[in-house]
Amino acid sequence: MDNTSHLAERTSKEEFQTRWRLTKESWQEMEDETVKNFLTYFENQYINKNQNWYLRICPIGIGNTNNALEGFNCAFKRHYTSYERQDIVRFGQCILLIF
Repeated sequence: MDNTSHLAERTSKEEFQTRWRLTKESWQEMEDETVKNFLTYFENQYINKNQNWYLRICPIGIGNTNNALEGFNCAFKRHYTSYERQDIVRFGQCILLIF
């Protein structure tokens, strides 16, 4: 089951589908029931339900992490709330200061 990292690194949908087919075939050949259960789970969650999870699915120049959002959140808390919980009125006032 060492193929999952290779799945995440695919650069195109076609390449991902090819890699998934090969990975699925290799997992289906295993006798271990735990592997077969994981295959069912993985296919339901990451192939059928959440298809765009693998790396490089985003166009070039578009981030595939939430680092920018986390950075904004950190700066907002540092400059406007001093890391203290605020009521909704104070939150609204902070938002108005930004925009």
